[in-house]
Amino acid sequence: MQMEKLNLRVEECIGHQLTSSPSPNCYAHFLLSQSFPREVTIFSIFEVFVLGLDNIGLTTMWTLGLLVHNQEAQQKLFWRSL
Repeated sequence: MQMEKLNLRVEECIGHQLTSSPSPNCYAHFLLSQSFPREVTIFSIFEVFVLGLDNIGLTTMWTLGLLVHNQEAQQKLFWRSL
C-alpha cells in the first residue's frame, strides 16, 4: 500500500514534466531518447533527486561536526556573518 502511494506521488510530481519535450542537454531528454519505459524514466529522475538530498544532508553533518571541533573556524564564520 505504501509503495503504491509513493508511486502515485512521484508520478504526480515528475510525470507531467515529461509530457513536453525537455531541453536536449538535460537528463530527462537522455532517458527519453533511450526508449526506457515511462516508469523507469520517472524513477531514475526521482533517484537522482533523492541522492542529491542525501548528499546535502551528509555534507551538512560533516561540516557541523568539524565546526564543533574547530573553535577558530567557528569564530571566523561568526565574525564574517556580522
